[in-house]
Amino acid sequence: MQIVNRIFFSVILGFLMQLSVAAQNILDLAGLDETVNSTVAYSVRKLSSAYTGYCMQVRRSSDNALLDIGFTAGGDLDKSSLLAFVGTDDGFVVIWYDQSGNNKNLTQASNAKQPRIVNSGNIELENTKPFIRFFGQVNTSAYNSLNLVSEMTITGHVAIVNKFANGGDGFILGHSADLIRDWHSNLSSNLLIDLSNASTSIKNGKYWQNGSSVAPGSAVFNTTLMVQSIAPLTPNDKTRWNNIGSDRNLYHHTNNGGGYAELIAFSSELKTYSRNYLAENQGIYFGTGTTPVPYLNRFGKMVIAESEYLNRNGGLGTSGMNSNGETFPRSVIADIPVTAPVSSITSYSAITGGSISSDQGANLKAGICWNTSSNPTILNSKTIDLGRSGSYTSLINGLRGNTTYYIRSYASNYLGIKYGNELSFTTAASVLPIFSGTNSVSAIKASLATVSANLYTDGGEPILEKGFCWSTSANPTIADFKSSTTNPSTGLFSANLTDLTLATTYYVRAYATTSLGTTYNDPVQFSTSSVLSVGEKYYGGTIAYILTASDPGYISGETHGLVVANSDANIINIPWSTALSSSLNTSNEIGTGRSNTALISAYTGANISYAAYLCSSQTIGGYSDWYLPSKDELYKIYLNKAQLPGFRNSRYWTSTQNSASLTTAWYQDFNVGVQASLSVSIRCYVRPVRSF
Repeated sequence: MQIVNRIFFSVILGFLMQLSVAAQNILDLAGLDETVNSTVAYSVRKLSSAYTGYCMQVRRSSDNALLDIGFTAGGDLDKSSLLAFVGTDDGFVVIWYDQSGNNKNLTQASNAKQPRIVNSGNIELENTKPFIRFFGQVNTSAYNSLNLVSEMTITGHVAIVNKFANGGDGFILGHSADLIRDWHSNLSSNLLIDLSNASTSIKNGKYWQNGSSVAPGSAVFNTTLMVQSIAPLTPNDKTRWNNIGSDRNLYHHTNNGGGYAELIAFSSELKTYSRNYLAENQGIYFGTGTTPVPYLNRFGKMVIAESEYLNRNGGLGTSGMNSNGETFPRSVIADIPVTAPVSSITSYSAITGGSISSDQGANLKAGICWNTSSNPTILNSKTIDLGRSGSYTSLINGLRGNTTYYIRSYASNYLGIKYGNELSFTTAASVLPIFSGTNSVSAIKASLATVSANLYTDGGEPILEKGFCWSTSANPTIADFKSSTTNPSTGLFSANLTDLTLATTYYVRAYATTSLGTTYNDPVQFSTSSVLSVGEKYYGGTIAYILTASDPGYISGETHGLVVANSDANIINIPWSTALSSSLNTSNEIGTGRSNTALISAYTGANISYAAYLCSSQTIGGYSDWYLPSKDELYKIYLNKAQLPGFRNSRYWTSTQNSASLTTAWYQDFNVGVQASLSVSIRCYVRPVRSF
């Protein structure tokens, strides 16, 4: 009976192991094959042709709306969708999705702790590639981080594309527990790993930076984008990490805009050839100048050119031998592909494909490239449809009507590319744009809502304008209220509908305009809330506080409160006033910020170099009654900062003079929450406020 049980258990265990392996995504687009399984894989590019999910979830700063952002057909981050969603606001990473198939996403629920991917409508870039930036404050609880649900205790190898800020701080991998500092850096000595404080397994491991082997004590604390490859001495001996960005929630946080573009972890050390393939792949994509790994030629010298490699049979090429005498198969350029006939031709798309008889053991990319002139290349438009030999079907879209196109199949790896036979076809006459599905309305509040739609195709003509129109009547048109953009891209796009009326039914639909005219999708009905709430856009800014029964100015049955501007009034810190020694009779209470501002401005004069008048001089969202908030008003705003856009973890002036020390005024610290007074000549940030 025991033997039967053991056999049954072995069968079940084998079955579960097969399921586990089947769940893995091969990171073929990163240069790896099916022999290499990752434990986690995060990147701003697509790493696996089998992965069908998104790259990251992004929060928009203006209204805290969320959207999943995916990849383009070429495997890059979909920057068009990202910018269409964020607009001119900031964008922050809420989830960095795991592409390994293990569903170990990196997440951050706290708005204040989310790293940044878009800055004022501009995607964060390093070497022209998207980059996630972290802005923690060292030795405080103010940090940016992306966290695992549970710690990673077995780390056999990590491959990371990152940089730290010049003069900044941070660890390559972090942990929230106070006593865990396995990956400790030593920035004072410009060392990636602190040989005194890092764990034995980490400081005695193997290191490669940009493909070159370095001793642990020589691995630099890099302030330029770099490919890091690290293999700890023992995978399960103090190699723990559970986040990127934060050190024990208090100490050496990644700061000043340092951050990450890619992070892949493995449970065991990579074999030499896998590590080389991955490092070269990362170096080429991210432009880090990764050093190609040399191998022996027939004269015993180390060379880089593959044509000179000494293979395991004593000949040249197709396999390599490194300086340790290790040999392994080397890739060669794949066989010439065959281009399939073109079918299902419309004004904006067509179907074709191709086939390739052998990938020659390479990590392959194959698909179709096209252009309006002969001999198209992958530098023109292309699809990526295959990672191994075989046949594939390609949908090519984004075409123009009544236009002749030339297409070729291609097959490539990092060693080179081959093209198949060329075919040509002519598209049909252009049609009006076509939408797919119905509008989605979300984040509905009293004065705003977020709407999204999917523009399937432009119909073969460039988009001149697209957006949403809305009205309290069915079938709104662009003659009613509208939100528009000239972004010509197709796909998912969204907009905020603002300045809506409380408890009102609206109809909204998407539209798109080309030279042929304007087309609409079907309208969707929604109703706004009857209750205002903190965090929604209102009256030129964002609602920051709603009066309660205990507040001055509260009126039963009515809703009143404070609106903050969506950004600071000053790019740099400014003083509160000129030298001051007499009382201006300012007050602390809610409702006194406007009168305080008038008193201060009367003293300083019409000078935007001082905090109060700078606020009162603003015209934002069509409103010109902004003021510097009082001490109590700004404290209420601080309590809701997680729901408000753009506040820095720094000091902000109030409009309240310190009656006990007339040369000082009160400020609110938006990092630790305290209120204290400073000399009026000290510089702090300023955020305009208005009442409603």
